Amino acid sequence: MSTSEINSALAATLTPAEEKLRAAAGKAKVKNVTQILHMLTPITVDFAAGVAGAPPTILHVELCNSGQLPIDWRIILRTDQEIDLENWIDLGLPTSKEDEEQLNIVENKVMDVWPRKGQLAPGDKGLLTLTYTHEQLGDHKLPLLLEVEGGKRLHVVLHGLTLKEDASLLRFHSKEHYFKPVAIGQSEPSVQMYELRNIGPQTLDYIVDMSPIEHLKTTNYGFKVLECMNPQGVVPPFGVAYIKWRFQPMEMMIYQVYVPITTVGAGTTEIIKFVGRGYHPTAEGAFKHLPEECQSMPSTWPGYSHLTSPELEAASARSFVLTCVGLPLGTLPALSLTRRLVTLTSHATKPFEFEWDLSAAATLEGKIKVEPWSGVIQGGAQMLFKVEYAAGAWPEAFDLEVRCMLFPIAAEDAPPIPQTDAEVFANDGVDFRTTKTLGTLQSGAQAGGRKLAAERHTVSTMGKFNHAGESLEPRAPVGFHTQFNMAAHLLEERYQTAEDVTQVVLNIEATVLLESAYTETYGPDMYRFHYIPLRIAPPKREPSAA
Repeated sequence: MSTSEINSALAATLTPAEEKLRAAAGKAKVKNVTQILHMLTPITVDFAAGVAGAPPTILHVELCNSGQLPIDWRIILRTDQEIDLENWIDLGLPTSKEDEEQLNIVENKVMDVWPRKGQLAPGDKGLLTLTYTHEQLGDHKLPLLLEVEGGKRLHVVLHGLTLKEDASLLRFHSKEHYFKPVAIGQSEPSVQMYELRNIGPQTLDYIVDMSPIEHLKTTNYGFKVLECMNPQGVVPPFGVAYIKWRFQPMEMMIYQVYVPITTVGAGTTEIIKFVGRGYHPTAEGAFKHLPEECQSMPSTWPGYSHLTSPELEAASARSFVLTCVGLPLGTLPALSLTRRLVTLTSHATKPFEFEWDLSAAATLEGKIKVEPWSGVIQGGAQMLFKVEYAAGAWPEAFDLEVRCMLFPIAAEDAPPIPQTDAEVFANDGVDFRTTKTLGTLQSGAQAGGRKLAAERHTVSTMGKFNHAGESLEPRAPVGFHTQFNMAAHLLEERYQTAEDVTQVVLNIEATVLLESAYTETYGPDMYRFHYIPLRIAPPKREPSAA
């Protein structure tokens, strides 16, 4: 979503182009919006892709004034006749096919932004909603000018793609991927991930062309600087898969390689540039990350905090929100066990059945578990989930998403709500209900790459009190987003299937090190801080063929 780029641009001093535009404000010198945008470096906000006829993709952006002065902001499009523009801005007329396409996007509300202007006092927040409807096939781009009065001006391009329902297409996380830097001399560097997303209803196979990686090996005296651990695989419908890489630099330098990745069946090939940096662990400034490396490391983003949450109104009766932006588990020793709690709040008026889709974590060395894994959440209720990560025996670094799939059920099919404390406290505060048929999905309905059975099971759901009888105060409903500093949080609501399925996404990230590497970096006291159920030596890795 280019969150880090936008925050960095907003926090930076005015560029020469912005200084020139500010100096021209209110003067007779006339420029149109297109000319202004050409003076600024574009930043793309990606709506990703959807199939024709799917519900709209909606992004909620919370703008936050973190400064000491009040500000006025506005967004200018080509056809914004309702905005009182400064006398030196001319909207201009469409002069090219590109201009006509952008006018079509605005007039038919293929993409929409609301509101277009606002005021923020110091510390105030405001909600900006971006909408992309999947009614017209094609690749859609809408440039806009984000202007802070007397200050920054950004050229932001909204980008989305709408395909036919039977389309087969992989959406690549980026065309240029930077690995986390690795110290030279590490015998077991962490495994890193690259994301592939399937935005269609068909299962897709991918193949990584290994010839550039073999060439890199040859030029480094037969040493595997970069190793792809799963060069072939499957991406489920509307799901994600992760290609696992092991980057092990020989020298203090930047390595780069262009790797073709082919989508089998679709007959398409994308060339991805992979970049990795080796550094000396004791060199001065060795741990300072390059700007490009920070794009895949949210903890380095300006203004980022996974603890803060946006104040979103429950605009939809089918809204579900989590209490945290994600679960950054930090750096962990191998074989350790880490647990976190998250709460799901329902703003719906009727009960929904939920089931967690953990398929994206299937390729991890460690294991992710969510309890309860499935069940029913009542309208207006909250539910507590325990997320557990059991680290594997080998190093890895990952940032992936798991999904809570929610399916509406009829009120008569919903399990009864406990009416007495005795019912709630049954089985130590957990109400175990019997297996029940909660509804039938139409033939072929899919979510997260799985067929959904008509017979579904309701498992343990947390009561209102804990086992000691102490009241658990309800938590305020908050959203699950990526923070965006003068643009502070993003919420993506995607309904990617035609079967009335709601998805809530939770990102989990962690880095796992061997005991020796962890102790050397953080010390034995920090190592003993972690709970490690099995304190055993990791198994020996079988040497791979040269």
